[in-house]
Parts: sequence; C-alpha cells; structure tokens
Amino acid sequence: MRVIIAGGGTGGHVIPALAIAQQLKKQFAAEVLFIGTARGIETRLVPQAGFPLELVQVGALKNVSFMTRAKTMFDLPRALWTAGRIVSDFRPDVVIGVGGYASGPAMLAAIRRRIPTLAFEPNVVPGFANRLVARFVSAAAVHFEETCEYFPNAKVTGVPVREAFFKIPAKDVLAMNDTPTAKGTPAVNEMSTSKDVAAGNSCVPTLLVFGGSQGAHAINQALIESLPGLRQRIPAIHIIHQTGQRDYDSVLAAYQKHGMAGGTPAAPSRPGMTGETPGSPSRPGMTGETHGAPSRPGTTGETPVAPYRPGMTGEAPGAPFAEVYKFIDDMPAMFARADLLVCRSGASTVGEITAAGKPATFVPFPRAADDHQNVNARALERAGAAVVVEESNLEAAYLVDTIAALLNDPRRLRRMSEAAKSLAHPKAVEEIAAMVRGLAGDFASADER
Repeated sequence: MRVIIAGGGTGGHVIPALAIAQQLKKQFAAEVLFIGTARGIETRLVPQAGFPLELVQVGALKNVSFMTRAKTMFDLPRALWTAGRIVSDFRPDVVIGVGGYASGPAMLAAIRRRIPTLAFEPNVVPGFANRLVARFVSAAAVHFEETCEYFPNAKVTGVPVREAFFKIPAKDVLAMNDTPTAKGTPAVNEMSTSKDVAAGNSCVPTLLVFGGSQGAHAINQALIESLPGLRQRIPAIHIIHQTGQRDYDSVLAAYQKHGMAGGTPAAPSRPGMTGETPGSPSRPGMTGETHGAPSRPGTTGETPVAPYRPGMTGEAPGAPFAEVYKFIDDMPAMFARADLLVCRSGASTVGEITAAGKPATFVPFPRAADDHQNVNARALERAGAAVVVEESNLEAAYLVDTIAALLNDPRRLRRMSEAAKSLAHPKAVEEIAAMVRGLAGDFASADER
C-alpha cells in the first residue's frame, strides 16, 4: 500500500500525521510520502521520523493581508501542478489530507485523478484546506461528532495521542477536602510528604499551567498576577508552571517574590522519556505532545541547576510552592500529578486532556484560525469537562475565582474528569489506519474491474 499524507505547518497537524504514518507502516507495511511546505514544522519533524518529504510552494489565503493573499493566488497554479506531478509519480492508493497549506493542492490533485482521499480533521470546525475539499473526499476521520456534518462518510475516530496519557491513573480528588478549614478551603494532609507531592499521591491541590512549547504570555501574566489571591483562597496550592523560554525568568522571579519557589528546578526526566521529539513517537500511534518540545532531542531546553525536590525552599510542610519550567518533556507525568489544568485548547491538547481524563480551564488562543480553539473548548465545556475563560476576561480576580471554585469543589472535579474521559478515543490511530486500508482496498478492486 502506498499513501501520501499532505499538509502540516504546525505540530497540531504534523504530530497526528506522523502517528498515522507510523501505524500504516507497522500494520500494513505501507510506503508513506509526505507533502508539505518549506515554512512548516514538517521540514524538521518528518525527516527526523524517517519519512520522505516533498515540498510545494503555497501560502495562506485566510486571515492574511491583501499582498499575502495575492502572492498565494500567484503561487497556487504552480502548487497544483507540483502536487499533481508528485501524486502522478508516486502513484498512491490513498491520499490523506491533515490540513495546512499543502493539504489543499495535494487533495485536489488526488480528487482530479479519482484517487481515494481521507480528510483528517481534529478541530470541531474544519480548517480552510479541509473545507475546500470536504464535499469531494472519499471519507473523513474527525475528533468531534459535530464535525461529521461537514463531510460525507465521516467517522468519529478522535486524535492519535500517546498511550502514556491513557495510562494516567485517576486521582482521589475527594481527599483534598477531607479536613476543611474554617474558610472552607482544603487543608493539607499533615502526613503528606514532599515525595508524595512530587508523585501526585498527596491531597495537596495541584494546578498545572502551560501554553504550548513557546508558552502563552497572556496566561503567564494572568497567573502570576493571581498568586496573592490563589494563596489566600487555596493556602495549600501547589503549582507546576511551564512558561516557555521568553517568560521564564520573570515568572520564576514572581514566584520567588511570593515565597513560592526558592530555586530553579531542573526539568524532570526518566530514562526513555525525554529523548523523543514531537512528531517522532517511539512507538506507532504514540505521538509526542507539543507543549514542552525542547530545541534539541533529549534536551530540557535549559541548563539544569540542582535537581528540584518539592519542599526545597525550607518552608513548612503544606506551605504552597511552585515548580517553574521553561519546557516539560514528560508531560504525561505532570498530568498525573495535576488536579486541574490551565491551558490553551488546540486539538492535540484537547485530545491529551480527554485521554488523561483531566479537568481543564481553557484559555483559547483568540487569534487561532477560524477561532478553532474557542470552538474546541466550548465543545468540552458543553460536555461538562472544562470551563472556558476567554483571554479578554483573563484578569486576576476572575481567574482566581474560577480556579478556587474548581479546586475547592472536588466532587465537581471528579465529574469533569469522568466527562473528559468519556470523550477519549484510545484506538484513534488504529481506526484511522483501518479506514485508509479500506479505501485502498476499494481502489484496488475498482482498478481490477
């Protein structure tokens, strides 16, 4: 079986695409060729994963300036010709479009040649490239039930996510308020140790904050402005915060100012966990998360100082403290420790959250194409798995109220966790591979006739 996977640009497109490619290679010995653009992250991740990559020159048409749109229109005929030549030369049995600039020309080339096509769409509302070809594709693999209305023969498969996220055990969140204080805030279990906190086994309420590999400045700023209120409303709170490179120093300084972090933690790692790069999963169907992608494989993105140990600041047991990282390589381990997440709502993040069954406070990126982060977040909010805070409302008082209301209500956290888990798709990559094989079989049968 020969398969072309077209598209890319961001990790949200490329990482699931690589998981699909590896599953096809493992399960069906498929020969897979990628088509992308020179500007996308696929130029780094696809060769690292061991797959060939062909490039077409095409840019954006939506949400760009008139000059950029004009240049794209000028480049489009050449992109269609190049994609057509690649398709004709490779002679694929199926072409998969994962969204992004290169997806449209390749899918159109396949449709013109009556080659079976599969659209992969991880967002609630399809992106421009997938909307362009939606009526003409042979089938579609989607993440949300609502997305089926855009495609013929659509199937809800979910997004390929690393197996480690599905193996995260549920936390006993009800233990957080076994002994409520006079103010109604959770009390720290006096028997909890630093080791318990690090392992996620204590009743200390733990908040995980992240914003992708580059961090999210708006989330970083709002969180540090919220620290006084969080300490007052949730005295025992423990915060794990991935800042990205740019905001690391200022965020760490803010935690130190509030007496919540006394040193620079080295990023946690375990043998076999940190050497992966996003998009180069160690096993088929197990994609790396984009949150903490280091600049080089196997690095943490920072110079380790002393190995961090919870409680290293010398504070009394139960005092609030924070772990501040530029990058986090082993995101499943951090998910396991957290009772609540504060993060963006890209498709990959949403897939990881549902796989792990973690309650989330989403802060959608307001300038995402087609407002897809907000739409993704609202879908989980309607299911009872998340709370959405728009960036325009991301003020300290509002964020404190939102986080405190959730962490002080363990029963609600449990309901949110169960709702998130109900949306998980542990067999996503296998189901997508089966769809591809079915399309290839139909094509071969038609060809024989």
